[in-house]
Amino acid sequence: MRYAVFFTMLMLFSVLPLVAIEAESSPVRQRDSMIEFTWEGAASTVEVSGEWDDWASRNNLSEMNNVWTISMNLDPGMYCYKLIIDFEWLFDPNQSYRGYCGGVESSIVRVPDYSQPMFTHHMNEDTLPVLWHAGSTGEGPLETPSALTA
Repeated sequence: MRYAVFFTMLMLFSVLPLVAIEAESSPVRQRDSMIEFTWEGAASTVEVSGEWDDWASRNNLSEMNNVWTISMNLDPGMYCYKLIIDFEWLFDPNQSYRGYCGGVESSIVRVPDYSQPMFTHHMNEDTLPVLWHAGSTGEGPLETPSALTA
């Protein structure tokens, strides 16, 4: 009986490190391909419209505690747009970039190519973790950049 308990405990403790390893986050992250537009304030309606569809549609932002947001999947590029707050076309106060589209000054949003992978980094005390973010296709890196190899 002692051998059975000992063997069971040995098996249990040999599996625990595997569980801990699987629980760690992967160094590969999937890039989010959504662009978020946000506006704060009291209003009855908040919409966004832009040249991504030739200003053809108005997209409603959702409100929670006077914070209005919408996430949109847009093709890569730079787009003029405006917020429409209670039917008044306004610049986005969260976006300092302005440009002229069709002779009208508008806010500008830059949509990156999310299909392309990228690295990010941040300081964590005395270490510098470098994270790989797969493109929207989910592909991983073909090789480690030479600057990251020792």
